[in-house]
Amino acid sequence: MPKNIKEILHNQFARTTKALSNPVRLQIIDLLSQGEKSVEAIAKNLNLGIKNASAQLKELKSAELIGSRKDGKFVFYFINDEEVIDL
Repeated sequence: MPKNIKEILHNQFARTTKALSNPVRLQIIDLLSQGEKSVEAIAKNLNLGIKNASAQLKELKSAELIGSRKDGKFVFYFINDEEVIDL
């Protein structure tokens, strides 16, 4: 059964606010506002383990705040829309 538009908007708002409620995720958004970065570069820059950085990136991607692309064995992340930076 399709969801109504109000329910879809509420669900997206909940995902977005959950993603933004973590200070590490806010630091990642700040870092990505400077340009695309690999998981390894993000982890190193923020003194995080790779697993922790990946988990935080997964939350941000789930909320559709960031996107990713794969280049060989490396995954690079970027801000999906300039409005994310403004937010």
